[in-house]
Amino acid sequence: MDFINIRNNGTPKYQQLVDAILEGVENGSLKVNDKLPSLNALMKKFNLSQDTVLNAYNHLKSRGVISSSVGKGYFILNDNIIEKHKLFVLFDNFTLYKENLYNSLNQEIKEEGTVDLFFHHNNASLYKKLISDAVGNYTSYIIMSIEDPNLDKFLIESLPPKSVYLLDLASDKLKKKYPFVAQNFEKDVFKCLNSNINLIKKYSRIRFLNSSERPHILRIKKGLKSFSKNKNLKFNAIADITKSKILKGDLYFVINDRDLIKLIDKCKEEKLSIGQDIGIISYNETELKKVIHNGITTVSTDFKLMGKSIAQLVLTKSRNRIYNEASLHIRDSI
Repeated sequence: MDFINIRNNGTPKYQQLVDAILEGVENGSLKVNDKLPSLNALMKKFNLSQDTVLNAYNHLKSRGVISSSVGKGYFILNDNIIEKHKLFVLFDNFTLYKENLYNSLNQEIKEEGTVDLFFHHNNASLYKKLISDAVGNYTSYIIMSIEDPNLDKFLIESLPPKSVYLLDLASDKLKKKYPFVAQNFEKDVFKCLNSNINLIKKYSRIRFLNSSERPHILRIKKGLKSFSKNKNLKFNAIADITKSKILKGDLYFVINDRDLIKLIDKCKEEKLSIGQDIGIISYNETELKKVIHNGITTVSTDFKLMGKSIAQLVLTKSRNRIYNEASLHIRDSI
């Protein structure tokens, strides 16, 4: 048992136990058919819970490194510990642009391993359950997190730090700790509008159509307000277009696709010409936005590139932090 050393260093104890056994196999101190310490022995010596030891041993069993026999214990089964990637990917929800992201990620990984995709739907309990159930069963964890200090703490304490990669949505605290591929929502909005100021300046007011208070949405709003102030444009935010009067000269920045359809319908009802009387910019590119109403202008990052980039971080075990820039896709709506 001398090859095992459990410390209070921030790395989950089950992961320290897994790493110690793998290192023993790799350096030859553990050989095929060698018997491993019993559950009780490990629990007693290192003050571990039974679940912690079982998580470690079950993970090693799932990788084919060890085996167990009733009444006899655990043994080294295989000294070939080279493992293909097995990815746990946790999205907030499903959208068409996230499908592009996932397909790109999966395409990059498919020759090197497998990808299991889950959704937490911004439900804290589901988020915690999915991560808890995944612990020890994957080589890497790609997480779109829920920004909440308690959930940040849960994530940090639950998963091995070198196996976690953040995808797009995460707090600044987590971004300081883990590698990521993400959007810089506030800066991207300002930059996209500012680089096309000749198209924007014909409008007198920017109206932010959105009802969500999620942190990344608020960053988009902050970028719009900053741009409006910088260019001496009026700015206001509305939650429900059906209860608001549409005025000529307004430029609408729309987050939700349902709100986009409501806005287009209301323009038709009031006989307002989109791109002439009012402008519309939608957030996130989809194939549909290229064709509806002669095309809707979008601010969007390249989700295929985002998927490829996060896959490359995993495959190369990189600790880089990457901001995936956005572009303004100009169509008739402005």
